[in-house]
Amino acid sequence: FAGPVKENYQQDPIYTKEFLLKFLTLNPKEVQLMKKSHSSMVKSLPKKFPDVLSSNFQPNGYVYVGGSHFNYLVLLSLKSLRASGSVFPVEVLIPKMVEFDVELCNYIFPLYNAKCLVIEDFITKETSKKINKYQMKSIALLINSFKNVMLLDSDNMILKNPDYLFLNEPFKSKGFISWPDLWRRATSPFFYKISGVSINDYKKIRNSYWHILKKQFHDIKPDWLYSYHDFEGTIQETSSESGQLLINRETHAKTIFLSTYYNFYGPDHYYPLLTQNSHGEGDKETYISAAHALGQTYYQVEEFARDFHKNHHRVKFGRQRDIIGIGQYDPMIDYNRSTLMTLEESKRNDVDQFKYSSGHSIWEYKIWNQSELMFLHCNWPKLYTWDLINSKGIRSFKNAKGKRQRLYDGLINELGGKRDFELEIVGYMKWYFCEHKDLQIRGVFN
Repeated sequence: FAGPVKENYQQDPIYTKEFLLKFLTLNPKEVQLMKKSHSSMVKSLPKKFPDVLSSNFQPNGYVYVGGSHFNYLVLLSLKSLRASGSVFPVEVLIPKMVEFDVELCNYIFPLYNAKCLVIEDFITKETSKKINKYQMKSIALLINSFKNVMLLDSDNMILKNPDYLFLNEPFKSKGFISWPDLWRRATSPFFYKISGVSINDYKKIRNSYWHILKKQFHDIKPDWLYSYHDFEGTIQETSSESGQLLINRETHAKTIFLSTYYNFYGPDHYYPLLTQNSHGEGDKETYISAAHALGQTYYQVEEFARDFHKNHHRVKFGRQRDIIGIGQYDPMIDYNRSTLMTLEESKRNDVDQFKYSSGHSIWEYKIWNQSELMFLHCNWPKLYTWDLINSKGIRSFKNAKGKRQRLYDGLINELGGKRDFELEIVGYMKWYFCEHKDLQIRGVFN
């Protein structure tokens, strides 16, 4: 499989149906058995959470999966969430009681309107033995206390207050917001057969490969090959990233239940179906795929995920690099701009002022000039202070001239040149290691 959607569309292979069928192979009997199992599961899904639970739902809140060394990352993310101005409550799901940190859960988190729940208290020991780190997020969606919940990865830092997303479009009408990954969707056509979703191979509703731009800038004529995920009935071409998702547990309870099924049987069945061993195989595609299979509404942000990397200069010239962080944009701005695009009057008069394209670097390309970063998924290296200061961390990050550089090169410019968010992150680390040396968090090297 090829590279990020926004920068490699000129040379990527087109993900046609035939191309996607080259990888995972299933014989008719296997497809039929999985289809029967899927159909049986969908028919047996409850329509809602039990009344004894839903009657006690709090309106809005955030959920993290912590435990062990992830507790420290949750603390950093939680501090960034509160620094953004967020006031909604937070629950931190701890997988096992042995990972429960008394000082953190009983004293520090409550200062930030956050509390810990132990997953082992809600599931059987037999079930606990069968789940891995990706499946923990599905459990977190099942057992948290909120009607509307934003699930955040522990290594996700908050740049802009997300509270207002709970109260506005597109969440009010869609009930589920997903954010894009950097890559094209590699979901197997077998998934649609198994889930009973009809695909119209003769009706193209999207144009993911931008043939007009190909012809204009590269003198390449549009060809007759079309992406499978541009046809009616498919999920959109850009894959999904689950470092953050926002979902209504009342309207989309069945989506949560079905995604749990996908994750429970994920490693051997649904992960290969949904990602075919491409970039980031795991739970990330299970949520939007479950909503799609059930015909429930969802909104995936159109704006490209912003990749931060080790060497800005080389990336500008299309050379290989390591992605060290993924920026995600405000879905409300994205929704307003994309809605404007659908209005005929706006198409004639107003669209150009909102569209933005850099002629110098595809890496810098944004769909909307107004797009604002809301999240920074710091997935590599993780923000473990003790690792960042040794040879494996930031000290080894050098630019083309051999000088040390920032982790998130270009972030200051992305934020308007007036805010140093990377310095803010270091401030959160300083708060723990320098200003509160008496604190001892389980799993943290002090």
